[in-house]
Amino acid sequence: MKVLVEELHAKGHEVTVVRPSDSWYISEKSPLYTSVTIPSPGGLEEHFEAFTSRQLEFRLQGRHASFWSKIWNLIQMKRLSISQFSKLHKGMSEVVVQMFEEESLMQSFHEAKYDVVLTDPGVGVGAMLARRLQVPLVFNVRWTIQDIWLMRNDFVFEFPRPTMPNIIYMGGFQCKPSKPLPADLEEFVQSSGDHGVIMMTLGTLVGKLPQDVAEEIAAAFAQLILLL
Repeated sequence: MKVLVEELHAKGHEVTVVRPSDSWYISEKSPLYTSVTIPSPGGLEEHFEAFTSRQLEFRLQGRHASFWSKIWNLIQMKRLSISQFSKLHKGMSEVVVQMFEEESLMQSFHEAKYDVVLTDPGVGVGAMLARRLQVPLVFNVRWTIQDIWLMRNDFVFEFPRPTMPNIIYMGGFQCKPSKPLPADLEEFVQSSGDHGVIMMTLGTLVGKLPQDVAEEIAAAFAQLILLL
């Protein structure tokens, strides 16, 4: 979503971002957009950190467990997922209620005469706001019902298939020219010699791994030099 906001701003569009107060992706102040912050229960980032940590713990416990222990771990993982996403949607529901019941805010939205609502389909806030404002709805990932469907994939990686006229393929849109590395990181990369370095990412929700898991991964990567 951040990349889309940057591109819209670069093309001269005026962007207003509606964000919950506990958002950890979209900051309240930015030269790229005007923000509207809706009070939320809080703790969203902490909930996801706890969720991913528990998921990882269950998976590690199941590596050498018995058949029935693995089944129990799977049940626990499913229950944890249901509980976590239930909390997420409950929090988003409270955000919707606060936003719709604030008459002055909704009046300002109507008076602004927005052209479109661009939203993430993971939660329904954007879709309901577009419906309330009677403006076109654009989802930024795969989904089913909207005015424009932005697909973040490409037929290079998928099987050809018929698509609806409102589907726009935008695979790789977030790719940008590389930037120079910070001096200390550049020095580390250059010191690796002929073998180079391995970069591993766990996404945005996993901040760190247990020490034993990190050591196992490092040991596995170390063997790659021997295989070359």
